[in-house]
Amino acid sequence: MDNSAIDNVEGCPVSLFSDQQREQIISLFLALNAYYPAPVLRHRRALFEKHLPSTYFAWIGSFGEEDPFYYRIHSPVAFMELDFHCGSEYH
Repeated sequence: MDNSAIDNVEGCPVSLFSDQQREQIISLFLALNAYYPAPVLRHRRALFEKHLPSTYFAWIGSFGEEDPFYYRIHSPVAFMELDFHCGSEYH
């Protein structure tokens, strides 16, 4: 999705989050970008943190350990999604 503009910003502005919640967003960013070499990840983290005031977090779903859910972190410099659906049981 490089160079793509996604205009439909949804969710809660991270600027309204507590310091601890913002740290959790940064931790998610780091986990979802862990494949980068360390120097690149440091640079991307700094860029991501610079844009936290214009970053949004959206959540759809429940909160149980096996409940399906989706979240999106959307900023001017990053777009990350996780769509979790647990396996189905067939009898």
